[in-house]
This record gives sequence, C-alpha cells and structure tokens, in this order.
Amino acid sequence: KDEKTLERIASFYDYLEIQPVDNNAFMLRDGSAKDVEALRGALPPGTVVRLGLPPVTRAWEREALEAWMARAWERGQRAWEIANLDGLERLRKITGRGARELDVTADWWVWAWNRASVASLLGAGVRRVGCSPEDTAENVAAVAERYPWRMTWGVLRDPPLFLSEHCPEAARRGGCPGPASCGYRGEELSSDKGEGIVVTSRGCRTAALMAKPQFYPVPPGVKVVGRAEFCRRAWTAEGMRHSLFHVI
Repeated sequence: KDEKTLERIASFYDYLEIQPVDNNAFMLRDGSAKDVEALRGALPPGTVVRLGLPPVTRAWEREALEAWMARAWERGQRAWEIANLDGLERLRKITGRGARELDVTADWWVWAWNRASVASLLGAGVRRVGCSPEDTAENVAAVAERYPWRMTWGVLRDPPLFLSEHCPEAARRGGCPGPASCGYRGEELSSDKGEGIVVTSRGCRTAALMAKPQFYPVPPGVKVVGRAEFCRRAWTAEGMRHSLFHVI
C-alpha cells in the first residue's frame, strides 16, 4: 500500500494492542519479538503499538511472564496495556517506576462503565481506559463528555466469548494426556444460529472467539480514541497489517 493509504488506516486507531497469545507462549518464543518490530515497520511513523498484559495468569506462569516483560522493557518497549490492576503492580515491580511515570492504558477487562470508575483509574496513573464491548454508544458518549479523549473504543475488536481452564478435547477423551502429549490446538464450530465460532486452546486454556474479529467504527461525535486488538489468535505481522487494511 502507498503511504497515504497507510496514514488513512492508522488514523482510525490511537494504538494497537498486542497480547501474547495464550498469555505467554507467542511472545516468549525465540525471535517472536521480531513480529512486533515487523508490524511497527509496516505502519506509518507515530503509530503506537502497546503490549497487553493478560487478564488471567496462573501462579506457575508468573515467572515467565515477568521475564518476557523485562526483556521487552530492555528492548525499549514503553507502551503497555493492563487487563487488571495487578498488571500495573507488575510493571512497577519490573521497571522500578511509578504508575505516573509509565505509559499505561487499561483494557476493557478493567471495569469502567461510569464516571467514578474512570476517575479512579485515571487517578491511579492509567492514561486511558477501554470501553467495554458490552457497553452502549450512548453511555460511552455520556462518560466521554466528562473525560474527553481519555477512553478508547475498540474499532477492531476480538473479545473472547468465554475463557476456560478446561479443555474440550479432554472432555471428549475422558481425561487429559498432559500438555506434552496433547496436540489439540482448537477447532471451528457453529452456534445454533449458524454463527461461526473459533475455539483456541494453548497450555490447557481455552478461548472461544467469533469466526473473525469485528469492526466497529467510532460513533460520530463521541470523544473517544480508536484501538485495535490482536490478542488470542496466532497473529503474524503480515496478518495484522492485512486486517488493518481490510476493516476500512
């Protein structure tokens, strides 16, 4: 695509959120950070790429997650997105900086449906808060009037229909063979209404997603900024770039 097209696409988004799929595995693989760098190189200068921290982290995943965060920080990553307040504490611990010294936004997982909740998060040092995909444009507009441009609207969104610590393959088999012996990575299903559903499973954690990410333009006149999320599918830099082009 030419530069003018890239700039037009980037104007839809304040930033892009990339989360390590299955919490840690995607970004922990050797060389996987190159995917983020490749994406940055494919977008116009000034486009912010945030690394999103997962909403659920098991006790035995914490060490690997924090190691990944530390490596990203050492490589110059400064824009982050949290999915719970523990993520903010984790960033403080790893970087040695206070919340107000960090460039942190809150994902829609962090509850922010009214003025009081938005004020609380902003007071904690979060720069912007995410609108829930279940919220209405009317409510978002009302809250955004009080806090203009401090809320983010998912233009390209891919929220899970559910997350589970149970694997459907184990249920079918009548037991789990263990991660080392299981090759189940997901499947495609259809709902009773014929809607496509993608099931992903990594590390014994299952997520159900719509067949494709959804595109929701920012409502006219609402004082929010756009974001695109790439969180639970095994995205590549080219796949992300392709999605950004084709939501227009």
